[in-house]
This record gives sequence, C-alpha cells and structure tokens, in this order.
Amino acid sequence: MMNPLRGIFDGASMAIGQAPGVFGLALDTMKKPATIAALILASFHLYTAYFGLYDSIIQRSVHLGLVMFIGFLTYPLGKRLEINWILAALGLACALYLVIIYEQLIARMGMATPLDFWVGILCILLVLLLGLKSLGWPLPLFCLIFLVYGLYGPYFPSFLAHKGMPMDRLISWQFITTEGLWGIPLGVMATFVFLFILYGAFLSATGAGELIMDMAIGLTGRSRGGPAKVAVVSSSFFGTISGSVVANVVSTGTFTIPLMKRVGYPPHYAGGIEAVASTGGCIMPPVMGAAAFVMADIMGVGYAAVVKAALLPALLYYAALFVQIHMRAISSDIRGLSADELPNWRSTVRRRWHLVISPGVLIYLLIWENASAMKSVLWAIVSLLFISTLRADTRLTGRKFLEAIADAGRQTVPVTLGCALAGMMIGVVTITGIGLKFATGIIGLAGENLPLILVLLMIASLILGMGVTATVAYLLPAIIVAPVLTKMGVTQMAAHFFCFYFATISYITPPVAIGAYAAAGIANASPMKTGWTASRLGIVGFIIPFLFVKHPTLLMDGSAGNIFIAALTAFMGIFALSGALEGWFLGRCNFFQRAILFIGALLMMKPGFFSDIAGFIGIVLVYFWQYMGRKPIRKQEKNRLESMKMG
Repeated sequence: MMNPLRGIFDGASMAIGQAPGVFGLALDTMKKPATIAALILASFHLYTAYFGLYDSIIQRSVHLGLVMFIGFLTYPLGKRLEINWILAALGLACALYLVIIYEQLIARMGMATPLDFWVGILCILLVLLLGLKSLGWPLPLFCLIFLVYGLYGPYFPSFLAHKGMPMDRLISWQFITTEGLWGIPLGVMATFVFLFILYGAFLSATGAGELIMDMAIGLTGRSRGGPAKVAVVSSSFFGTISGSVVANVVSTGTFTIPLMKRVGYPPHYAGGIEAVASTGGCIMPPVMGAAAFVMADIMGVGYAAVVKAALLPALLYYAALFVQIHMRAISSDIRGLSADELPNWRSTVRRRWHLVISPGVLIYLLIWENASAMKSVLWAIVSLLFISTLRADTRLTGRKFLEAIADAGRQTVPVTLGCALAGMMIGVVTITGIGLKFATGIIGLAGENLPLILVLLMIASLILGMGVTATVAYLLPAIIVAPVLTKMGVTQMAAHFFCFYFATISYITPPVAIGAYAAAGIANASPMKTGWTASRLGIVGFIIPFLFVKHPTLLMDGSAGNIFIAALTAFMGIFALSGALEGWFLGRCNFFQRAILFIGALLMMKPGFFSDIAGFIGIVLVYFWQYMGRKPIRKQEKNRLESMKMG
C-alpha cells in the first residue's frame, strides 16, 4: 500500500515545480496557513490523479481533514484566533485518525473501539459546525434531523417508524464505514470534483474569463438588449466549467448587470437574467460542472451519454431566455452598446486564443476518448499550465499560481462539507430503509398517477436543493427521488435528469433562491422580486423535465428523425412561449393572444404529431391576428409619409 503522507509531499514537490518563482514570494503569503493547506490539498489530488488513488477511507479522510483545516481558518468562529486554530487542528486530526489506524481497522474487520466512537462523535460535530458556517443552517439542520431519526426511530409516526439503533452503532456506521460520512458524495468530491474546482481557478487566473467575456460582448453587445445577451453567452460558457451558480453570478454579473441597467433593463429584471443564465451553466454541455460527473458515476454510464442527453434541454433553456430578453428589448425599445463602449475583443482573442486549447483537451478526452473524469481534468490542468506560459499576460507567476490554489481551497470548503453532510443523511437512509418507505409513501399518496407523483417529487427536489451547491442539490434527490421514478417505469436517465433539473432550478426558486439573491445584491434590487422574475425567465427549466420524463426523445433517446422533429417543434414552442410571457409577438399581445400562445407553446414542446399540429394552428392564428391588426397601422404610416413628401 502506498504511504499517503509520502504521496502528499511528493505531490507537493510536483505542484511547486509548476509554479516558477514560488519560493520568491513574499513571506507573508507563504505563511498563510490556509494557503499552504490548499497547496498540500492540490498537490495530494494531482499526485493521486496521476499515480492512482488510495483506499477509499484514506483518500476521503485526507481530503476532508485538509478541507476542515482550511475551512475553520476561512470561516472563523468569532475573532479569537486560538479557537479557530484549535478547531482547525481538531478537524484535521479527526479525519487523519483513520489514516493512522487504517491497518488496525482492517485487522479487526471494522469493529469499533471506544476511541473510535469518541473521535467519530467529535468529527461529526465538527462537520456539522463547519457546515453551519460555510453553508448556512438548512443542510446541517436536515442532517441533524436525519441523525435524530436514526437514533429515535420508534418515536416517529408509524409510516416513518423503525426500531431505532444504539448511538455506538450509528456513530460506527457513519465514521468507520463508507456508508455514511465517507460515502459516495464525499468520494466523488475527493477524487475528481476538487480537480475541476482547481481547474476553474487556474482558468480564471490565466485570464480565460476575460476572453469569454470579450468574445460574448463582441458577438452580441451591439444587438438589441446587447448586455443581456452578453450575460447569457458569457454565463453559459463560464458556468459550464465552474459548476458554481453563485460564483458564476458574481464573476460575470458584476460586469453585465450594471450594463443591463444602463441600457434600460429594470434592476430586478437584470438580476433575474443573470441568475437564470448562471444557473443554466450547470446544465449546459460539454462540461456542465461537477454535478454531471457525479450523475454519470451514480448511474454507471459514460460521461458522453450524459452530455448527449443534456444537449437539447439545455439549448431549449437558453433559447427561451434569449428570445424573452430580445422581445423585452423590442417592446421596451432597449438598444445595444455603442461602438465606443465595446472592448477590442479581436485583440483579446489574438492575445489569449491559446487558452481555449485546454478546454478542448478536456472535451476531447471526456467525450471522444471516453477517459475518466479524473484523468481528463488532470491533463487539462497540465496542458493549461504549459499553454499559459506562451504569453506573458497569461503566464501563471508564482503569486498567481498560489492565489489560484488558495481560491480553489476556499471554493471547495462548502462543496465538500455539503457532500459530507449529504453522505451522513444517505447513511441514515441506508441503515433505516427510509428511502423505500419514502418511495412507497409517495406512490401510496398519489396512487398510480404519474403526473401527480412528478409534482410531489418536484416540490421535494426544490426543497432538498434549497441553499446548497449544485452537486449537493442533485445528490439528495438522486438518492431519494430517482428510485421512485424508476419504480414507476421512467428511464434511469430521465429520472436522474428530472432530479438534476429541479435541484439546479432551486437556485432561482423563492423562497431560498441563492442564485437570484446574489444577483439582486449586485443589481441593488429586491431579492424576492428578482427571484420571481428569474423563475419566470427560467420557466422552461420547470416545464422540460415533465416532458422528457414522458417523452425521452428530448433526451436524444430515439431515431435521428424523431429527435430532429422534436427539437424543431420544441424550438418553435419556445418562441411562442417567450411571446406569451413577454406579451410581444409581432406586436403587443392582448390577454387572449397570450393565452393561445402559451397553450400552443406547451403543445408544440410536447413531442407528438397531433399536439404539434394543434399547437402550430394556435400560433399561426395569433400570427395572422396580429398581422391583420397591423395592416391599418402600416397603411396610416405609409399615407403619413407620402403626405409629408408631397408637402
């Protein structure tokens, strides 16, 4: 067995070797303990990605221990430094305790000792505490309720009751097995998800974000409502790699939201656009953030299959947003940016075009070579570190290198703690059998009525996704909700995408719409008003999951001809839906025209010959209704111009 400590320090040597001049940095930077811990964490992951993973508990405990050390220094409890140092040291020690006793643990075949029990209790309490500081109260509270449920099962209502379990059994199940704290959620975080976070931090440090932003402005900035379209394009590209909605909002929204307000979009509307665009980055291929890799791992399918299924729904999502903001721009006479407001995006492309090679390497390895996510992102990082040296303004100096690693360390704290808390909840679900009871209860409540079951599961997914990261938001419904759908005959891919979409859409769904609230802060708008606006702009995200559950054609499951027809009619439906929501088609719509467009849009988005025909007839009816209504106006305008010429 490899020595994990040797791996950490050998990996550190490899990583430091990639950072020219790292030892020439100012001493104050090198002495920052959280940065040093983040460097060790990154080094450990790079080392294991190349040379191979350790046994599950060792790999996961090293990761969590270092993250807790970083976390208690990054999210301090008050101003007394010694308390935070003690908590950081205890977090690291509790997690690494399993590394130290690992061989003994194998020798005693997983039997827990009293010391294991007390260290386990301390570790769980520290995870709950750091989760509270880094994630807020909802997820730690849910986790605490699950743990109480595991202990006091007989005291719950009959349909939830179980015989309960002793404290020592629950703690040993959570702490010295891979069924609880060290379960699948933390496993995916400790193998490849952190590497994607690190890769995103390196991309930002090299200036790839500026390249994406300038290209988006160059493509769409001068058109009607240009800044809003810039938000859509830039956020889709940025989010597909970062996978963090809030980071996406803050990174792109700081620039796009003030521009949108300046050209005439109301503050709440500008914030809603950015929130919806940033949320869509999590569902937009080819990378889609970390949650998509977790989905592929849970389903046991290749990542290429997930990308293929995600493509059409994601395009529909962004098409609906794009058309809505275009129609809003026409109806409100919102112009684009002037020529002197546009950056010299061609110059940016000439200076930084080489940075797109690294994402190209990642996509090639993931999709065409079908390589593992861990190997793919490893070589993407290596290629980026090499390619960035080709020009001085993209080169990672020692300071930039360490800042990127420190940023990755900070970003990974809430994601890792979310995965650890989710793992503990899943552990309780596994040992008590509540998952099966939940599925049976939902089916019993709704009977065999699949639409009603879908509505109930949508609500459950939105609640489970409140206030947590995209990866964690997907994990909880995937474990609890997806089995209910597969039990009803829904395909595995559709069931997991249903959970994935609603867990992601929770970022823009009040009352806890953290993506919309982050955008509202930048826009200086009402958070709740921004949240409801974002929900309306992102309405396709609420509709599409119901459609692909019943019609997997929208997930590219079917013949090429059927997929093409489904895509064509769905995009026509999107155009009509946008008109209904914004009240503009050829011109301003009255109530009846909007109602017809809305119904026609839903019929066209639903695959099926008769529904397509009915929807098309409704849309054509509104078209001619408005066309004939505009003829007198056009004639009056023509007569006015002719009289002006004669005068």
